[in-house]
Amino acid sequence: MNLRRKFDLGQNVYLIIQDRVTEPLICDLCHSEPLLLADGREIKCPQCGGYPGVKYLGREWRIDGMLAIGQIRFEVTTSDFKEQYMCYETGVGSGTVYNVGDLFATENEARIECAGRNKENAD
Repeated sequence: MNLRRKFDLGQNVYLIIQDRVTEPLICDLCHSEPLLLADGREIKCPQCGGYPGVKYLGREWRIDGMLAIGQIRFEVTTSDFKEQYMCYETGVGSGTVYNVGDLFATENEARIECAGRNKENAD
């Protein structure tokens, strides 16, 4: 069996992830200023405590950053084949394992894939 890999050891790749999208909430009382002035002293807002929170808007795919390939893994069974990678920045041997479908050779390829996945999620 001849196994072909998409990336080489030491090669820089772009990781895409699905991440939460939020927007900050604005407190009606303090307008999200963490401290209020009362009688000459600063106090936390009695309504939000200085932390009004965030509104959850859903999830979207985005580029998480660039990583360098540190280990290549193949898992082959009679019914399945997996190509996975570990990267120097997140630990080789006892770090994060990335699936080949979430890694891209160029930033542009990663951006195009994110746009496609986000469009699928919106439909």
